[in-house]
Amino acid sequence: MDADGFLPATEVVILIESDPRVLGSALADDEGRVSALVRLPSDLPAGEHHAVVLGQGADGTVRAVAVEVQVLPRGGPWLYAILGLGVVMVLTGVALRPWRRRDAG
Repeated sequence: MDADGFLPATEVVILIESDPRVLGSALADDEGRVSALVRLPSDLPAGEHHAVVLGQGADGTVRAVAVEVQVLPRGGPWLYAILGLGVVMVLTGVALRPWRRRDAG
């Protein structure tokens, strides 16, 4: 999460609004910018959510910067396609290995 406009050297809190929870906190740098890596809860439902960076603004008022977060469904057809492709590649490699040894010898 990246945000700016905060009072330098102050702590900001990062939360998820749709299922109110604190995700973490960070310290604004000397220019009032915040850059933090937070982990979304594993039980957060798929869909659109808003994460908020909340702290004291450079002007002394409360500052909230919202960031849209899109949570994708777990698994899904693409996961099975990737796993299937991986299995096919491994089996092809195993099947071609003895053939390659005969050519080398």
